[in-house]
Amino acid sequence: MQLLIDNGTARYRIRGYTANSVTVNDIELVRSFIITPDRLIADWAPRTIADITTEQMRLVLELMPDLVLLGTGQSTQFPCATVRAAVLGLGIGLEAMDTASACRAYGVLTSEGRNIAAAILMPDAAA
Repeated sequence: MQLLIDNGTARYRIRGYTANSVTVNDIELVRSFIITPDRLIADWAPRTIADITTEQMRLVLELMPDLVLLGTGQSTQFPCATVRAAVLGLGIGLEAMDTASACRAYGVLTSEGRNIAAAILMPDAAA
């Protein structure tokens, strides 16, 4: 699906998504990634929800967002309690949702000028 939301001054915008890829600006990403309005980390190591550890989340948390959107593929899955506690313990919100919803929410929240990060899992990507 192609998205047409104007993200204001955001440097990195999610332009569209399919079941196997997400387009950020003009870059088609097929591996897990982290995006904020000002930063793109195009190859985040986790591929599945089971791969997400507190160590893997540290890269996201170092960006100090107010909210992390966790896109978990075609269905919503939740990280383990230890990961959730680590995020919430820093006063950072965590919303797990399917990737399509995470892409749409990123666009809306970025257009509102919110301090967010989206961590998008691409489970079907080759390791």
